[in-house]
Amino acid sequence: MKTMPARLVDLKIRQYPKAQTLLTLDIKGDIAEEYDRLKDKEVTVTIQPKSRHRSLDANAYAWKLMDQLADALTVKRAKPFTAVDVYRDAILQIPGVSERLLVQDAAVERLRRGWEHNGIGWQSEVLPSAYPGYVTVILYYGSSSYDTRQMGALLDYLIALGQELGVPTDTPEQVEKYKYYWAQAQAERK
Repeated sequence: MKTMPARLVDLKIRQYPKAQTLLTLDIKGDIAEEYDRLKDKEVTVTIQPKSRHRSLDANAYAWKLMDQLADALTVKRAKPFTAVDVYRDAILQIPGVSERLLVQDAAVERLRRGWEHNGIGWQSEVLPSAYPGYVTVILYYGSSSYDTRQMGALLDYLIALGQELGVPTDTPEQVEKYKYYWAQAQAERK
């Protein structure tokens, strides 16, 4: 069995004399040998979205680093820290990943619950407002929504914290590769 990346190009469906589908694929790579071997034979075809296999991308590296930072913070502050604690704090440090809204007091808890339901990084903060019956709510986006610049800022923050705490970090060249692959993944999502 051979697996190779391809793009679906065209689909034609005929109803007469019997139902038949002709699917055209643009296959990346040379399949001449497979074609010659299987020509005129009945074959089984599986079509599924291409998945990216990444051993250690920017997100995986960030979580690896957050685990190590949590251990270092636990020792330094003699208080337990988890990677989630580090992540949630880091989200608050990244510029440009929040929205500030003026919200009626009665709607605040519903808004916060709905927002924070998006994931562990999606946080909110309530601040007083000058308007009676209203508060200011800051909504922080989780890193799953980050663009390349924002993910880079998150990694840079975590690396700086790691250096401050004496946690070993990857080389700047390797970190740039993580950022590059993050950018590639973001481009593919669009």
